[in-house]
Amino acid sequence: MAEWIDEAYQDVYNHRHLSHLYPVFPGSQLGKSEGDPRLIHAARIALNKRFAFDTGSAHGLIHVALQAVRLGDIDKVKTNLDRFSRRHYLYDGLVTSHDPEHQVYNLDAVLSIPRLLMEMLVYTEKGKIELLPAWPCDYADGSIKGIKIYGGHTLDITWKAGKLIEAVLYARQNERYEVVCGDVRRHVQLHKGKTYHFPASFFAEK
Repeated sequence: MAEWIDEAYQDVYNHRHLSHLYPVFPGSQLGKSEGDPRLIHAARIALNKRFAFDTGSAHGLIHVALQAVRLGDIDKVKTNLDRFSRRHYLYDGLVTSHDPEHQVYNLDAVLSIPRLLMEMLVYTEKGKIELLPAWPCDYADGSIKGIKIYGGHTLDITWKAGKLIEAVLYARQNERYEVVCGDVRRHVQLHKGKTYHFPASFFAEK
């Protein structure tokens, strides 16, 4: 998957930008529910080539990680978060720099990290959620409340060792919804105003 249409322009794989992977993130044309498998494979190759060169920019690290989350590549997510944590991009005021060691004030990364963490915890599109699609098993246990997902619904999640303990969905409209956890898919009819509990046992293979 090339970045430029004109063959006269060669890809620069050591650059931080990923415009040719827009359909993966922030777009959804090559999302988890649709997309030509050949193009998804090509997107993986393109991301691998970018990842191989690393990047010194904070937002470049997070952008690659966001692409990797959508493509299910948890190792790349972990690697880039580790790089981010070690290179001193974060100021005391919790804003970020563009380059390591607090060089060049820049907000791109600090505004992207919350989205990355949300994408690691839940993927959402119309009529579907996927729970913990890219949360590493060796990351902290925890819970989060009030995630807004497609359809206006609200979601709470609790996890341990990267595995779901329970998810709670507060329905805001009547809708048929697919709920995914791991390799298991369940279909649920949501009714406005109702609360739905999804413990780990809900996704046990039948």
